Amino acid sequence: MRFGLDRMRRLMTALDHPQRRFDSIHVVGTNGKSSTARMIAAILAHHGLRTGAYLSPHLLHYGERIRIDDVDLEPGAFAAAVARAARAAQLVDRSLAGEDRVTQFEALTAAAYSELALRGVQVAVIEAGLGGRYDATNVIPSKVQVLTSVGLEHTRWLGPTLADIDLDLKAFEERVNSHLVGKWVNLASRTAGFVYKHFDGVLVSTLPDAERARYDAAAKKLEACAALYEARDYAAAIRLIVEVADEANAYVADKAPWLLAKDEGKRDELHVVCTLALNYFRLLTIWFSPVVPGIAARALSFLSDASQSFDDARTPLLGVRINAFAPLAQRIDPKNIEAVIEASKDSLQPSVSPQVFATATVPESITDAKQAIRAMNENDANSFASSGPRSPIPSPEIVSIDDFARLDLRIGKVITCEHVEGSDKLLRFELDAGNLGTRQIFSGIKAAYAEPGNLVGRNVVFIANLSPRKMRFGISEGMILSAGSGGDQLFLLDVDAGAQAGMPVK
Repeated sequence: MRFGLDRMRRLMTALDHPQRRFDSIHVVGTNGKSSTARMIAAILAHHGLRTGAYLSPHLLHYGERIRIDDVDLEPGAFAAAVARAARAAQLVDRSLAGEDRVTQFEALTAAAYSELALRGVQVAVIEAGLGGRYDATNVIPSKVQVLTSVGLEHTRWLGPTLADIDLDLKAFEERVNSHLVGKWVNLASRTAGFVYKHFDGVLVSTLPDAERARYDAAAKKLEACAALYEARDYAAAIRLIVEVADEANAYVADKAPWLLAKDEGKRDELHVVCTLALNYFRLLTIWFSPVVPGIAARALSFLSDASQSFDDARTPLLGVRINAFAPLAQRIDPKNIEAVIEASKDSLQPSVSPQVFATATVPESITDAKQAIRAMNENDANSFASSGPRSPIPSPEIVSIDDFARLDLRIGKVITCEHVEGSDKLLRFELDAGNLGTRQIFSGIKAAYAEPGNLVGRNVVFIANLSPRKMRFGISEGMILSAGSGGDQLFLLDVDAGAQAGMPVK
């Protein structure tokens, strides 16, 4: 899963931007968001405004997440909203690269915005999910934001100010990978091997004056962290530590111990450079220890160092034998963050009887949602129950002739069709669109048409007035229509022999 708002923006486009059809108030924070959102919505409703709310998580059933005039959305309407979002998500999924897919929370948020717009609410109070600039709810153009309390478990790593707590998961990933691994742990991983290989793991017993001055200056600078920790301004302390880490890494990059190691005549210089680098690492470790005590303890053990206080940082570690280096921390894989998110969702759901909520549980993925929707329609296409173990999804949403007329459907003749290098889903089409000229369109039907060359010369139906979309493979100038459930079960629409390229479809 890629972090960002790209999928949500595409969903909003597919749903004709429902989030723009009502005013909104955005509620963010650690605790109290749902209560705050409910109170704001109730106050607005009391003053005569048609009001909606989007909350998360729910207590008993998903319908609690969408409220209209202080009333939970009824099961059938919720199912219809999910169906609309699922259809939009199917279109978006086809436009995404690799394994990127619309997430459950994004689909639920899209369903909520669609329903709020459909119900004609004047103001919607929107509760953020995980928070941060890439939260799915952030596509709303809210003019009012409400910040509830922010817990200490958040401020410990982020900091106490508004600038500090504006953290999204992508930024968290970057901080860990860049600060903890790239700037701190890598100081040891890049130099410890040389000490172990060429100097039997023993650090120099005395640093030259220039290197000792560097160490003393860094140690003095970091002493300011003690007061910052005492004030619980963890973010400021970390920024200062990272500043020293940058200085340490600049020193290592300038001295290039990997090059010194190739010259036997520079062994003494290599020994000094690696010793100072490892002392920079130790210095950072001591000051990082209140924030990441587990990694810090392993780092000090690697150095055979028994430091117990900040005062120990004033004196460098010299003449001791270090242990063989072992990895202390790993870079964060975005897939692992996604797994944590999914686990946290499961932990928030109470164990309740399925009769509590009379519609289908929203699945973990849009693919599962679409399968569930089809299964429910097959079970009972005509009923629309408000009670019982499950309610089927209703018929597709009715649109006006004006809505349909907005689509410019045209016949296109395939001039070129070929695989797209680097994509496992896309084919690149060049279409003769008659008086519209030539159109390039990327279509996610590769699984259904293994021999794209066989499509050259046939006519297809495409949407000619779809906004061009810039993809990493090029500009896609429309959408080719196909029928089916997806994957290898997609079939291009056929056209009678008399139809010519560029003709409108009416």
